[in-house]
Amino acid sequence: MDLVIISDVRLSDFSDMMEIEKLSFPEPWDIDTFLAVYTGYGSKSLAARTKDSVVGYCLSRGMKDVLHILNLAVHPRFRHKGIARRLVEEMAAYARSTAKSIVLLEVRVNNIAAKSLYTSMGFEYVCTWKGYYEDTGEDASVMIMRTSKGK
Repeated sequence: MDLVIISDVRLSDFSDMMEIEKLSFPEPWDIDTFLAVYTGYGSKSLAARTKDSVVGYCLSRGMKDVLHILNLAVHPRFRHKGIARRLVEEMAAYARSTAKSIVLLEVRVNNIAAKSLYTSMGFEYVCTWKGYYEDTGEDASVMIMRTSKGK
């Protein structure tokens, strides 16, 4: 496998990110949503890149003690190679470095692979949000990871 580097997203990454988004989700985010998150207060956006292109990304926003992962995707050709795990690990490290005690995310209840990954990383199920995903009406499992002991 090509060497994959995790670094901050650049505007020049958006074309690759949009392609991955369209390949990954039934109702992909549009460019305006990406830009709003990327430029928003408290945002942290990471890209997984090879020599040639972006192969994954993770976008988040910080809120008080919480880092909320808003979007995570890996190009289908690069899935099951540990890239999503690395992106989430980098987000968790960022959360710790900025004194965020919790990393929060939502995942489709039927996305067993993603839920398994998050659980293996220390995320815990908190609750279900009914009908959260507008595209399918699917429920979301809300999961958190505590980044500091005793909180």
